[in-house]
Amino acid sequence: MTFRACWAAALSLAAAILATPAAAQSGFCGVSGSTAAAVGTYNPFSPTGLDDVSISLNLHRHRGEGFTRSVRFFLVEPAVQTPLEIRYRGWDITHSIFYAPRLAFAGADFGIVAHDFGGGGQPDTASILLTVSVPPGVDLPAGETISFDMIYVCEGQSGLRSVTTPRLAQGAVTVQIEVASALQASYAGPPLDFGDIGGMTDLQASAQVRTGAIRVASSGPYRVSIASNNQYRMAPAGGDPDDPRQRISYMVSFNGQAAGAGQSTALRAECRRSGLAGRNLPLSVRLQEGGEDKVASPDYRDTLIVTVTPLAAHHGGPLATCG
Repeated sequence: MTFRACWAAALSLAAAILATPAAAQSGFCGVSGSTAAAVGTYNPFSPTGLDDVSISLNLHRHRGEGFTRSVRFFLVEPAVQTPLEIRYRGWDITHSIFYAPRLAFAGADFGIVAHDFGGGGQPDTASILLTVSVPPGVDLPAGETISFDMIYVCEGQSGLRSVTTPRLAQGAVTVQIEVASALQASYAGPPLDFGDIGGMTDLQASAQVRTGAIRVASSGPYRVSIASNNQYRMAPAGGDPDDPRQRISYMVSFNGQAAGAGQSTALRAECRRSGLAGRNLPLSVRLQEGGEDKVASPDYRDTLIVTVTPLAAHHGGPLATCG
């Protein structure tokens, strides 16, 4: 019962904050903030991240019959939390909305920015120096911005009333991190090896299937294709895949597409980002011929060539969610 009562109180506080418009209400102090900062290129696959990139928050005070004297604020974590840190004087100032009661405390408070604009004759805009850091290995999508709202209380003077119930200013800080459209790809699964098929008929061979996957981890969308050196035909070393007695035909299925012997088709798929966790794109190989009437050899083989290409970040388009 105690937990439920506390949770209800926290939700009421959040609703009160979010219901308050960012614009100053007549007769009350207020502030607005704006910055749209590009902080460099981030490669989520790199062992190093972005560390202590400086940005400036342009903080503007409201005036009316009087003026806004001072403000205390923090930045609200996005709905989808991110390990990105924004710090002021060494302390992280990004918190959940439930941190708002801390704004009522007098004096300096860790994790909160306290700024005094000065008297009415002082400038209405101040530049607040912040630093942005992103640790390595964070799964940030390529081509997106991250926006932070501000929650504040303020002191008014000379006719403007103070605000003691925290208010919300939307989109105070927008951080543009150029995330490299980078990727890692590998084969996932057992070798595509059919073993000894020398005594198999074509019918028997057609039941032989081997499966694996192409595993792709990516920060952005990509294109992947599979092609065959010998047009989906295996041949012995030095053999001629055009000679029916020196080839074993097979069929490849990749991500719902198929190609068979004699075709030069490259099977392609365009996919949305797979994230750092990665995605397996299914691959299977099925024999179309046995080896009972072929030239004897201990090693029939072909090479499948997989090409994975990063694409420019694309939002809301027709790229398939493949795999």
